[in-house]
Amino acid sequence: TFEQSFHDVYEMKPDQLQLGFLKVLRGSPMEAESKDFGIVYRDNPPYEVLYTRQLSYEELLKLKGICEMVEVYYNSGQFTNAIGYLEHYYPTPMKLYEELAGYYESKHMDMQAHSRIRRYELLLDFFQEKVLRFEAGSDHEPDPRSDRETDRESNFFQDYASDHSKPEKLKLFEEILLMDLFLREDMKSRPPFAMDRIQKNHKNLYDEYRREQILVHIETFQYDIETSVKNGEVMMRESTVIFNYSERDPITKSATLIRR
Repeated sequence: TFEQSFHDVYEMKPDQLQLGFLKVLRGSPMEAESKDFGIVYRDNPPYEVLYTRQLSYEELLKLKGICEMVEVYYNSGQFTNAIGYLEHYYPTPMKLYEELAGYYESKHMDMQAHSRIRRYELLLDFFQEKVLRFEAGSDHEPDPRSDRETDRESNFFQDYASDHSKPEKLKLFEEILLMDLFLREDMKSRPPFAMDRIQKNHKNLYDEYRREQILVHIETFQYDIETSVKNGEVMMRESTVIFNYSERDPITKSATLIRR
């Protein structure tokens, strides 16, 4: 199945996961056999398949929504820690992207262009509404799938949703998003969700790197981001992180980190 194939590849943690849909090119053998397989496709480029005998139009739209979320939140490489942490709340990665796609659609955000910062804000809203809100139990939206499947996923979700208080989790996730933001860019202005963070004075550290003509950003975190993302737990441990933009990962373009 598509879901199993998705998981098999996703577990390998590729730099990018390219997902595409079948197209029926004019003059190809597939075009000649399309009626035999019940394939209906667009009659103009790129001749994308709309539905088949086995796969409905609605199911294809759902898969396309999942693919869009993978493109934005995985392939961009800009949300590595945030997605890694969120994966702990879902039985499979695909369920996470499916929920994200549904969230975008419910907010009518799926057909709009969004800035990079807005994508982080939407992910924070998603975390508050779809993850933290679930702790209230009855507030969780009904799921049309079988009771056995939804009960199994609910139990999985509750294992992670009940360990720590909502305020702690929210503060942690805000720091995770901030980590991802500064990994890629030395932001000239802080995002709205980080405006009220109290920062220590790092003037001496900045001066040290400026003398060496090294571009850095210095941020103090209250949580152990690496451990929290790895284990899906709220781990408090204050640390000062130096983002070195003069030395980036050649593939992900992320800044080199120095922890103090």
